[in-house]
Amino acid sequence: MIPPILQLLEIVLLAGCVLLVCFQLFRRGISSGTKELFQRKYVVLFAVVSCIYPVTAIIGWVRKPAVLRQNLHDSLVIATEQSANRKYTDSIQSYTTSLQIAQSLKDQDSTLQALIGIGNAYLESGFVDKAEDSFRQAESIAEERKNESAMIDSLMGLGKADAILYKLKEASDEYERALNLARKRGMVSEQVTALIGLAEVREYDFQFDESLAALSQALALSVQSSNKSQEAEVRLHLASVQSQAGKLAAGFSTYTRAYELATAIKDADKIERALLGLGMVETERHNNDEAAKWFQLAIEAAESTKNEFYKVQALYNLGNALEQLGKYDLALIQYNNALSTAHEIGDSSYIPAIGSSIGKILYDKNELELAEQTLRRALAESEARHDEEMSAEILSNLSLVYEKEGRRAEAIEALRRAISLNRTSNSRDAQVANEKRLQKLQGRIQTGQS
Repeated sequence: MIPPILQLLEIVLLAGCVLLVCFQLFRRGISSGTKELFQRKYVVLFAVVSCIYPVTAIIGWVRKPAVLRQNLHDSLVIATEQSANRKYTDSIQSYTTSLQIAQSLKDQDSTLQALIGIGNAYLESGFVDKAEDSFRQAESIAEERKNESAMIDSLMGLGKADAILYKLKEASDEYERALNLARKRGMVSEQVTALIGLAEVREYDFQFDESLAALSQALALSVQSSNKSQEAEVRLHLASVQSQAGKLAAGFSTYTRAYELATAIKDADKIERALLGLGMVETERHNNDEAAKWFQLAIEAAESTKNEFYKVQALYNLGNALEQLGKYDLALIQYNNALSTAHEIGDSSYIPAIGSSIGKILYDKNELELAEQTLRRALAESEARHDEEMSAEILSNLSLVYEKEGRRAEAIEALRRAISLNRTSNSRDAQVANEKRLQKLQGRIQTGQS
């Protein structure tokens, strides 16, 4: 493309030559002026300058697609790197730029890549509805173009989004379709990813046996293909489900093996996740001293790689372990470190949980005004993320604050809202606990007890 300043210079030169010719014709007369122009070679200058702009314009028109394609390539590379570094806001902007260029070039393959990239970045940022829209667009284009590879990526993105939105049937169908396409094309890595997705859907629906069965298939495929990175990934998911199913010894063993694999291939991301997992298993075992050690190792690993995302998780979980040990002041320090780090990197995923934990400790310390402010901020964050389960937990903690302050009507209203959210998020145990609290509170009001 021709730089605008050069285009302007060409126009000025052309206009100057035209004025010069007109002046010469006017001064000498049309007949003699024309003859003198040719003799004085003005016409040569005029012809040369007159040709500059159209020639450069043609060159620019010919070169424009090549320049745009280079811009498209560069923008996609930048967006991919930003996503890898968890700079999702920047990544979305870069992918959007790529999408606009790809659409102007009618480059459908790059359009698909940009749409899927936008969807994944929105998903990681917690904007699940926007992610779903991007994946739907990608699915439609991929189906029209019979691009099965892009169709697999789109379907797995939709499956993940629908699972988060608790559309479990839709998520299961999308992962099944992706799995069948991957099998048809002999794409082992994509089969493993689809099986992990199916396992997560089963896990969300508390179908732990089905989840473990899917992960066993994924593990067999990853071992068969000698893909140690993917084997470590499968083991991390398998350990998580084993732990949730109450198989804590098996979960600890699987996390340990995942940690060994991740260490062998020097995969910092998986090392940090394995350390977090080992800490969480120890928390479930009520070995909070051991859990704190694992979380401290996870913090150190995250700091060494400057991975603030995992550092937030490790700090939060360390705070939880210290809280369980009754070390409330130390727990508050870790929670506040986690909260400030989360705000610094713009990661809102853990902010509601951290705020809820801080608010609960402040309640226990009888700092009720500060507890209420903290919990209200956490509730706003949670509601913005449409996290019904966390919102219910925060409302339950708020009801404790209200009850302690003698604001019983507000406590009852908070508990009722919490119970409603427990139902819609299928949090049965929390629902039962809140219903019992509500009955006791209403009973005390009726009998006039304090």
